[in-house]
Amino acid sequence: LDIYADDQLRLPGIADYTVREKVQAELEVTGLDSSRHLISFYHEQLRQLGWTPASKLTSLRGRSQVVVAGVKVATQTPPTKSGRRVVFLTLDDGTGQADVTLFEDVQGRFARVVFDGWILAVRGTLRRTGAKGVSVLAEEVIDLGSDIDMPKLWYSSPGSPGR
Repeated sequence: LDIYADDQLRLPGIADYTVREKVQAELEVTGLDSSRHLISFYHEQLRQLGWTPASKLTSLRGRSQVVVAGVKVATQTPPTKSGRRVVFLTLDDGTGQADVTLFEDVQGRFARVVFDGWILAVRGTLRRTGAKGVSVLAEEVIDLGSDIDMPKLWYSSPGSPGR
């Protein structure tokens, strides 16, 4: 029995972490998913939803229907001249970041998911914002990460909506 396989101590009779348990432990200890991107656990579910990785968004035509997904890295609700509330999300899927816009007509149905969820899928319409810029106008938001606990570190950042 080689207990030093892979330069890591392995104790007889004690099972190693599953990949999911390892990532969960990384999140609990460091707040980061260092061995594997969290979105990788959802690839099959996302394929069924018609997911477009963030790295492919700029190659699509404006007004295309898309599904983007990822770990929420930013939520912003800046004041607007009109006084209407707009929510901006940034999702990281490991291939890049997707910017998402939620206008008031969508916010009421999905506010809890947007602010409490942290691994999200968004169905919406691609909007060209410049030569290489794109944003997704949200029509539906789905919480994918309710099965993984994550310390909500972003709530402590200045300007975040908090709880």
